[in-house]
Amino acid sequence: MKEEHPFPTRDELDQAFTLLQDQITRITVAEEEELVKQEKENE
Repeated sequence: MKEEHPFPTRDELDQAFTLLQDQITRITVAEEEELVKQEKENE
């Protein structure tokens, strides 16, 4: 009988962290690009 582990493995956590970090980076870059665009429009 296979033992059930209630928590994700280290590899699963690492993968989830990496995916979240990539998404946060993309969002941050998109926000920065939007701010630069707005600054140029306001000049």
